[in-house]
Amino acid sequence: MYQTIVTGGSGLLGTELKKYFPDAFYPSHKDLDISKGFNIYSKPSLVIHCAALKVNACDQDPVQAMRTNILGTCNVVNFCHKTKAKLIYISTDCVFSGERGNYKIDDDFNPVSYYGMTKLAGELAVKALKEHLIIRLSFFPNEFPYDKAFTDQITTRMTVAEAAKRIFDNKEKIGTIHLAGKKQSLYDFAVETSPAGRKIEQILIKNFPVKRPKDTSLVE
Repeated sequence: MYQTIVTGGSGLLGTELKKYFPDAFYPSHKDLDISKGFNIYSKPSLVIHCAALKVNACDQDPVQAMRTNILGTCNVVNFCHKTKAKLIYISTDCVFSGERGNYKIDDDFNPVSYYGMTKLAGELAVKALKEHLIIRLSFFPNEFPYDKAFTDQITTRMTVAEAAKRIFDNKEKIGTIHLAGKKQSLYDFAVETSPAGRKIEQILIKNFPVKRPKDTSLVE
């Protein structure tokens, strides 16, 4: 019987969380498709819900985004209700519009992407549980994975290594919190986290084919 279960266990964040929750169960999507239910026969005290369809995939397949990010989260919530497990839900800065930045916990929502809409719907489902922690944050791999980055998109993004550590440090909290890295452009973040000598091309949001928020910086 596992005391902690981490959904999306084979993903970027799930892999990093293994350093802090070494005895947890980390089912892959093959082991656990949350959109079809939560068929794990265990009674944990904690579930960390990292599994989600990401930004571009949500834009490409809105129906699957709904199944994974909304229905899947409802299935996780139902499991936690039955087992009385605390649920930590990994949310996103994309629940905000990105029009002004410096978002506080109680600021109005207005997501501009389908990903942000489905993650916000997941937050509402999670709030049905008494023992829950919603964590809004943004992270990337420890090395920036692209050759281009927006100079006009502002974030408080962090590396996945920092994200995992800070989730562990805040695991006892209840309610909704923001975890924020340094406020800077995505381009500056890319330069900081890219190997020395790697060239990052500067690009603008207005030239990108899919709408992206301009400033989703968070305030803790």
